[in-house]
Amino acid sequence: EASPSSLDPRLNLPYPIGYNGNSVCALTSGEAELQSLKMHTAFYWRWIHLAIVLGYALFFLGYSYYALAKFTFSDRQIQAVDDTANTSVEIKETFDSKNNQ
Repeated sequence: EASPSSLDPRLNLPYPIGYNGNSVCALTSGEAELQSLKMHTAFYWRWIHLAIVLGYALFFLGYSYYALAKFTFSDRQIQAVDDTANTSVEIKETFDSKNNQ
């Protein structure tokens, strides 16, 4: 939290009387903020966190590759309904990447 507080009435007064609109954060580094939150600050934790992020990235990259390789949409059938005759008409569409080049 900044010192002095934004609620201090002297914050915007000129310098000899007030703070001239200036305030300072009590924490001078990110490590001090992490320590105030009781989080790990040792350097090796950065490598652990990097490994976790890379693990997520590789997992989703592998899953995306699998999905693109295994799921194909080459043939699909559409069941269209003719509202005027109340009969269903089957339409077969074929999408082939070799024929549509």
